[in-house]
Amino acid sequence: MPWLRAGSCLVAGLTGGAAGLIGALPPVDGVIVMAVGAAGAAGTLAAGWLRRSRANEAADRWLAHGTGTRPAAATLRRRCDELTDECSRRTLARALRRVLADADASPVRGTRLAVDRRSVLAQRRRLEQLAARLDDFGQVVTPRAMALVEELVTSGGSPLYAGTAVSPRQLGEVLAQTAFELDMAQPQPEVGAHA
Repeated sequence: MPWLRAGSCLVAGLTGGAAGLIGALPPVDGVIVMAVGAAGAAGTLAAGWLRRSRANEAADRWLAHGTGTRPAAATLRRRCDELTDECSRRTLARALRRVLADADASPVRGTRLAVDRRSVLAQRRRLEQLAARLDDFGQVVTPRAMALVEELVTSGGSPLYAGTAVSPRQLGEVLAQTAFELDMAQPQPEVGAHA
């Protein structure tokens, strides 16, 4: 629990700072203890964030492609819940719409990856449908489909971005696979069922 460890560092730092204020420690020593405690807390939180980020990447890779070592069941459960919650769906839908807006705009140099305008514009309808599907909370999504969308939006090697797609067809193939995975989440009619 990184929060608990970080809290312990902060408590130690604040205690040292307070001891410096009331004269139990020389003021300089109190400030040093307080600074070390704050630095320890920040380092602990950063290390926890990095561990979680790596665990998420491994879980996403396993969910999307079945590659790598299977993450622990608790990690997979947590990540599946995160990927399929409304916040993630809304965020990814917004990101897809931003990619479309970037493709519509004149090319501008910035800090974000440049969108592959040709591929994105050629697949506009599918991207719009995918964004709308993610925003429709009445429809179920699978963790695998969401991991594919997350990878599509966040990976620098995604066919959404300039210099990565060989042709607009490559983006179309990724979108078709993602749509297939989303369709797998919907209840299927029973074979032989009568209307």
